[in-house]
Amino acid sequence: MVQEVIIGAIIAIIIFFILSKLVFFGFVFAIVGIAFILINMRVNGFLSVFIAFFIVWILFLNVNPYDFNMNKLTVLENIPKKYLTKQGLLTKIKDPEYPIILKPVRCTALSRGIIFVENSDKLKRLDKTILDNKEYMYQKYIDWKYEAGVLYEYGNIVSVVRKDGNEKIRAYCKKCTDITFEVSGTFKNSIKQAASQIPNFNVGRFDIRYKNDSELQKGNFIILEANGTLGFDLRKTTYNFLVGGSFTIRWIIIRLLYGFYNIISFNGYNPIKLIQVMCITLYNTWSCRDWEKLFALYT
Repeated sequence: MVQEVIIGAIIAIIIFFILSKLVFFGFVFAIVGIAFILINMRVNGFLSVFIAFFIVWILFLNVNPYDFNMNKLTVLENIPKKYLTKQGLLTKIKDPEYPIILKPVRCTALSRGIIFVENSDKLKRLDKTILDNKEYMYQKYIDWKYEAGVLYEYGNIVSVVRKDGNEKIRAYCKKCTDITFEVSGTFKNSIKQAASQIPNFNVGRFDIRYKNDSELQKGNFIILEANGTLGFDLRKTTYNFLVGGSFTIRWIIIRLLYGFYNIISFNGYNPIKLIQVMCITLYNTWSCRDWEKLFALYT
């Protein structure tokens, strides 16, 4: 029995490793891997997949056990203002400094729904369904050259990846450079200070903008977003298939372990809140048409 479980686990890890370059497949094969182990323990096949899915789902939800009102804007409101640009709900906008960026506070992934607004005329021409939408926020555009994704986990700066390019909105790393080992202690302490102010923010990725390397080392930057549990490690797109895949494996395993730790240390959701959160994430997944929303209250 023990040998079968070990063999099943090894096979699952190998399959997971091969396809983990794509995070979605990483989730799928994490579930399949657990299910395979359960099947080797003589658990019914369908039931194994069902149990495995719930295990992964519950563990991920408990990584960052946020309050129910947490979203892209409210998470930023906890961060010291020196790290932020001017922002707020679109419905409360008054005399903004243009240009501005409009983005959904809930249903957003890979820049979906994000709008660049150069002036007041373009703002007035926007559809009323956007202007009156209480789920849209505005953010003063920061015209600085460099942007980076900073992966934070339990007080540690795991990776810093610069997003190379000239686009106003850099949703995804088409071309990236790993600068993890080039950043200063001052910069790391600034990120830690910002992260420590967000309730129950144990892991996540900060997307930041900065003028130049010198200013970055001094801890002078602006936080554009504080992505939560599903803030991916951008190193997966920076290196080759095998190295990038290993970063994805690490990313998923760490979150499974942190979720488990929060549960056994009673720092996660209690059973009643967990059921409520599961219902919210199901609704968000359906209404946003985004599978990532299933695994975190705020992504």
